[in-house]
Amino acid sequence: MQVITVGVSSGGFIAAILASSLKASYCLDFAGQFSLLHHWTHVDTNPFLKELYVLFEGVRRVIVIGSWFKFLFVCAGVGILGYVLVLILLFNKDERKKVLQMVLKRKSK
Repeated sequence: MQVITVGVSSGGFIAAILASSLKASYCLDFAGQFSLLHHWTHVDTNPFLKELYVLFEGVRRVIVIGSWFKFLFVCAGVGILGYVLVLILLFNKDERKKVLQMVLKRKSK
C-alpha cells in the first residue's frame, strides 16, 4: 500500500511527522509550521503562547505514532478530549447538566 501525506501550515508539520512514522512514499508539505519559536517575542503580551508551546512539545515527545492503529487511537482520543473541553468551556453548569442527562438517558435505552 502506498501512503501519501499532505498538509498546509501546522497540518504540514503533522504530514511530515506522519510521513516519517508511517514510512510514506510521498509527503506534500505546503508552508509547514515546524517551529513556534519566532512567536516567543510575544510571550510578554501573551504568556499563554509559551504554555501552549510547552504543552505541544510535551505531547509530541510522549505520543509516538508508528502505526495506523496508534494513529487512529490518538485521533479518537483527541476527538473525545475535544468534546470534553467543549462541554467544559462552552456550556454553563445547567447546560452541562442537561447534556450529561441526555447522554446518560440515551445510553440506558
